[in-house]
Formats: sequence, structure tokens, C-alpha cells
Amino acid sequence: MSNYTSLVLVDSEDVPEANLGLVERLPVHVTLLIGKLSSLLLLVFLAACSPGAMMEKIANPEKTKIAREYLQRLMDGDATLTNELEPKLRTGNEVELMKNMRALIPPGTPTSTELVGYQAFYTSGQSTYNVTFQFGYPGKWIVANAAWRESPNKPRELTGMRVTPLEHSLQATNAFSFQHAGFAHYVILTGLIIVAAFTIFTLVVCIRTKFPRRKWMWIIFVMVGAGQFSINWATGETEVRVLAFQLFGAGAFSSGLYAPWILSVSVPLGAIAFWYKRKKLTDASSAVAIPPPLTPVQ
Repeated sequence: MSNYTSLVLVDSEDVPEANLGLVERLPVHVTLLIGKLSSLLLLVFLAACSPGAMMEKIANPEKTKIAREYLQRLMDGDATLTNELEPKLRTGNEVELMKNMRALIPPGTPTSTELVGYQAFYTSGQSTYNVTFQFGYPGKWIVANAAWRESPNKPRELTGMRVTPLEHSLQATNAFSFQHAGFAHYVILTGLIIVAAFTIFTLVVCIRTKFPRRKWMWIIFVMVGAGQFSINWATGETEVRVLAFQLFGAGAFSSGLYAPWILSVSVPLGAIAFWYKRKKLTDASSAVAIPPPLTPVQ
């Protein structure tokens, strides 16, 4: 990830953004960074809750309140907010950048407010927080975050802010839908289904096949796919990784409650190798299993 050490204003033709020295450049769908397993456990444990309620249970209420106050001051055009910036961000144009960010926020009171991202880092006695909210306005949405650092016996320092206007909510933008799916979406989804089914079928056959030795190594080999071709289902962005491995040659996951789905498919190298070697393996097993004929004693 890129680190910002100065105040930066970024404008995009598609999605205008305003950044104020953000500690880490995060995607539009800033979300809680948790692992795949943690995400699954949280979804199971909090299945009865809405996404916003889940995030509220995870986050520290005191820290979310601090972030909300920072963002409210930005919405109100509070120029004194620049006094709380960390020293390296005070380059002289911070007031102007604050105004540029404020201009991206629609006037009036938001009709909805949701906590959509919460990050906490603890290193060398310091604590860094990055909290993101989604604000709903009539016909428009805003994703805004505030990041700050807390140190013992020192005043709190604001390390960055970001405002990103959206046409739709994060839930709608990142939903698994075929409405805007293109050729690459269908190719990867089809490949995912075929590879996963082929790998599972091959695994069953492998388990049922009699081997002379080292059967467990073949079972592991069959389960692993080599390389990875993935797609961000919401944006259509694709990525190819040559040095990558994944179980069953296929995967689909979301890194957070408001994040897009990432679909990936690999070459089922182990499964293909098994079918190529299967006859030789079964022949070897038969040769070991059948004892030589007994020679009559003279």
C-alpha cells in the first residue's frame, strides 16, 4: 500500500475523491481488515444481524464516536480541524484541501449513517485508528473516513481524512449481481464451477483408487490448483498471479461486509496429473497385490 506523507487532493473523472494525508490508500470500499476465516465465523455468529449491526459489535464505540466527531466538523466547515493534523501534514494548503473535501459533501443532514469500516493498529505504545462511515443523501451517497494516532501523554493527531462520493450505496455497488456482468465475469464464473466440480470429482476418484504407496501425497496434490486468475465482481478488474495456489482450484470470497466479491480460478494441475498417471498407478497397485505363483517342491 502507498503511504501519504503530505496533503493530497485527488480528483477522478469517474469517482471524484478528496484525500487529506491518508495513512494508507484504501479502496473505495474501505472495510474492516479481517481474514477469510474470521469473516466466516463472524457471519455465522452474527447471521441474525444487519451488516451495520455487525460492524457496530466489532468496533470500539469510543473510537467510532471520535471519528464521527471529526467528520461532523469537516461537514460543518470547522477550520480549526487543521490544528489537530500531525505536523508533517501542515504544509500550508490544508485549509484549501479541507474546503475541497467539504465541497464533495451534499448540503443538509444525511438521511442515513452507517459504520462500514473499522481498523485499529497497535505498535510501540502507539495506537492508530481508521474509521469509515457511509452517509446517505437523497440520490447520492458519501463514504468518508478519518484516521488518527493516539500516543501516551500526547494529544491525539489527525493523520488523514478522505471523502468519496458514490452514486449508489456500498451494498448496492458491491452486490453480487449479473446486471453489469461482462464477458470476463461469465468466463471466470464458468471456469470456477467447472474446475471446482472437476477437482472434487477427481478427489473422490483418487481416494477410492488403490495405490501401492504415498496415496496421501496424491490426495493433497489433487486438491491444489496452480496459478490464479481473479476478478473483482463489482468493478470487473482482473488480476493474474502465476505464483499462486488455492484449494480445489477455485475460490469466492469477500473481505468485508461492504466489500465486493472476488472470484478466482486456477489450473487444476494436480487433478490433471492424476488422470494422466492413474492407469500407471492402478497397474502398479495390481502388480503389488497379485503374488507370484507358487513353485511346486521337487
